[in-house]
Amino acid sequence: MKQGRHVVLGIERQNSGTFEHAFAFARQMADRGYPIEYYANWFGGPVKRLDLDTEKPTIVSPDAIGTKGTYYLQSHTWEHDGLLGGISADSESQIVMNLHAVIPYFYLSAHLKPSFLDGTLPEGEMRQIIDFVMSERERSQLKAIGRSNVLLAISELHKLALERLGFDKRVGVFENVSDVSVLDSEILDGARVEGERYRAGLDSENVLLYYGRLGLGKRGRELFDAFGNIMESHPSTKLILLGSGEKGKDSLVGAGLNPVCWKEWFWFPGLIRKLLKGELISLRIILLQMF
Repeated sequence: MKQGRHVVLGIERQNSGTFEHAFAFARQMADRGYPIEYYANWFGGPVKRLDLDTEKPTIVSPDAIGTKGTYYLQSHTWEHDGLLGGISADSESQIVMNLHAVIPYFYLSAHLKPSFLDGTLPEGEMRQIIDFVMSERERSQLKAIGRSNVLLAISELHKLALERLGFDKRVGVFENVSDVSVLDSEILDGARVEGERYRAGLDSENVLLYYGRLGLGKRGRELFDAFGNIMESHPSTKLILLGSGEKGKDSLVGAGLNPVCWKEWFWFPGLIRKLLKGELISLRIILLQMF
C-alpha cells in the first residue's frame, strides 16, 4: 500500500459533471493501492463519505475529514463552506486543486483575453470582474486556489491566467490537452474543412449542441422539454448530443420519453465514429470551427 493518507474532496453525482472526473480518479487511486477516501460536499449541504464501490453516501461530521494527508480538491464548494481552513493551516497536509476553469478569466470577453494574457489589460478591469461580476460562490474559487499547494490546470493558457492573477504556485498542465492557438495551421485548416462540411450537411439554420452525458440523473427530461419549446418557434432547429449512448437513451425512454423525439432530434455524428477510429485529429478543434 502507498504511504500516507489520501482524500478526494469532491461532490455527489447529481450536482455536477465534475463528479465523473473526481470519482473516477478516486477509484483509479484505490485500484493502484492507495488508501483513498472520497468525501462529497455541496454549497450549504452536509459532508458525506461515498463508498467507492457503490457510491452510497453516508453523512459524517466535517471532523471526519481530518487535517493530515494529501487532499485532492475537486470543487471550491469546500472553501465556500469553510472546510479548507484547518487543512491548509496544518503543516502535514497538502492540497492539490484540480481546476476545470479559471473563473475570472472565463468572464473576460474574447477580445480582452489576449490582452489579459500578454499583460496589457487596463488596470482594474479584472478587479471589476472579481468584485462586481463574480458571485460569492465563484470568488471562493480564488480563495481555494490561495490555500492550495499544487494546482492542476487544463491548458497552458489557464496556467498563464493563474500567473497573471498573481498566484505563485506549482502548476501542472494535463499532457493530453492542447491549446488550439498553438496548433499547426495545417491541422486547424483540416479541422475547419471537416467542420464546415458537416455543418453544411445539417441543412438547419440553428443548431443546439449538448456536450456531455445525458440521462435521468442529468435532468435529461428537462433538456428534451426545453428543446420541444424551441422547436415550436424554430422548427428547423437541430439538437446534437455528443458523449451519450444507448444507456442514456434507454433510461429516458424507460421513463416515458417518446422514442420519436430521440430519432428526430438527436444525431450521433459520423465525426464521432471517425474520431473513435483515430481518423480525425481532434473533435474539439472541429467543433470550434463548426459553431
